[in-house]
This record gives sequence, C-alpha cells and structure tokens, in this order.
Amino acid sequence: MNLLELYATRDLSFYILCQENEDNLITAVDDKSEAVGVLSELNQKVVKVITTEKIDEQVWGLIEQNGELRGWIKIISSILLTSIDPLTVKVNLDHFEVVPINKKINAKRDYQLFFNTGSFTARVALEVEGRMTLGLYKKSQFIGFVYEDDIYYSKKMSEPMIAKNLTTDVCYKDSDLKSQFSQFIDFSDEPITIVLAFPAIDLVRFHHRNKYYYTKAQNLHGFDITSIEFTKPILDTNSSLINNLLGLFDEERETSRSIIQKLINENIALTEQIYKAEERKARLEELYNNLSNSKLGRIQRQIWKRRR
Repeated sequence: MNLLELYATRDLSFYILCQENEDNLITAVDDKSEAVGVLSELNQKVVKVITTEKIDEQVWGLIEQNGELRGWIKIISSILLTSIDPLTVKVNLDHFEVVPINKKINAKRDYQLFFNTGSFTARVALEVEGRMTLGLYKKSQFIGFVYEDDIYYSKKMSEPMIAKNLTTDVCYKDSDLKSQFSQFIDFSDEPITIVLAFPAIDLVRFHHRNKYYYTKAQNLHGFDITSIEFTKPILDTNSSLINNLLGLFDEERETSRSIIQKLINENIALTEQIYKAEERKARLEELYNNLSNSKLGRIQRQIWKRRR
C-alpha cells in the first residue's frame, strides 16, 4: 500500500503539490459528472485534499485552495507533501535563497520582497534536490517553499511576568517591527504573558488585556531569551511517514476541536436567544395581566364585550 492509498483508506486530509495532466477535469463538489474547470488551473499549486474517495481503483480528492473548495480531481502523479506541526516562523532575508520550484508555482512573485512581510506558518515540508524545505502560509494562502536553513524558528510559550519600563513606544503590531500602535500605553507594573519567542533574533510576542504585541526581548526587563531551551525541528525524510501521520492526526484533531467549539458557541448563542425570548414573553404576559387587572384594564374589557 502506497502513501496515497494509506491516506485514502484512513480518510485523512493532506497536502499535495498538484502535478497532473493539464487537460484532466476538476469536477463539482456535489456532482463528479459536472466539470467546473481543468487541472491546468491547479497545476504547480500547493492544495489541500479535504477528503478522498476511491472510484474504479482511482483515488479522487476533494480540493481546497486558499480556503476555498475547488472540486474533485483524480490524484495520479501529484507530489504528496509531509505535514508537520504548524510552526510560526520568519524568513532570514540575509541568508535567503529562492527554492527553484517557487518559480514554477508563481513566476511573477518577488519572494525576497514578499517574505519580508512579518511571520508565516509552516505547515508542510518537501525535499527539493536533496535539501529540505518548508511550505509557508499566510493565513490560508500558500506563499512558497523556503530552505530550512533560511528560517528563524519560534517557540510557543505561556510565561507570565510583570512589565517594567515598557510602553508602546517599543511595541509593534507585526513581527516585522514596522507598524506601531496609535494609542500610547504604559505597561509598567502590569501583568503580561509572553506567548511566542524567536531566540535567534531576540524577538517576542506578548499578550496584554486581549491584545498582542511584538517587541525586542531586551525591552522585557527580567526576561532572558537566551535561557530558553529550544531545539530546531528535525525534518528527517527517513521518518517522514511517521511525522506526516502524526501531523495529519494533530491537524484533524485541531480541525475537529475548532468545529466543536464553533458548534458550542452557536448553541450558546441560540440558548441565549431562547432565554431572551422566554423572558420577553413572560414580561409581556406580566404586563398584560397587570393591565387587565387594573381599573383601566377592566373598563377596556367591558368596552370590548359591548362591541362583540
């Protein structure tokens, strides 16, 4: 059983670099007999296979691209990518080399310029000519591959501390440290929580009263970023199958958790609406009873009786 058949058997979602016959069809989400496009639209693009179905010994995949369902395709010659635990990363532009396959994915994109736009999420890995690369995303949009040696890695944290001599003068909205906040805030003697750290570039992200801020670690007195125990992720092709399956299971779990949380929130909102409607009904009944039992109400009832 090859990897594609394994995914299909387990009905896991996974990522591919689409490389199929350009004349093959993309069919409708709800009707595989209806063509909605051709694969030349998806070739050399990284897309997500949401679910699979086997028809006449051929694996069909339901494709999502940039957060949008595109339809079903036959998966024959596409490259399966290794899923990894999502990582928040930045690109080392001083040591940046364009991965050749990026030119096929988007020949017009200036990757040097584009990768200078803050942080990205690494979700997949691909070995290119003997070198490991990471596939980077901006939200749901795939941007391109970057060699693993050209990456600044972050570490997730949850470290509370009390800020000292810290204001928004040295804080930024994004990790590129370009856009500052218009409202001045003095965080001194306020509790903050460090949620992300980039040890190699002395950069941290912290949380304060429902907002997130980026600043240099040197601005957080009492926090030593050099003491963080951090190990660069090992992207080993020999264990890629295990890592891939673990990554896929984690992603499926996160997706399920997100859906469940959404349903819970919708249920809470609906319950609140029902309670409000019941309270309003009870209030109206109370007002009606009070009015009908009042002197004015009794007179009004007598008038209605005479009109019948």
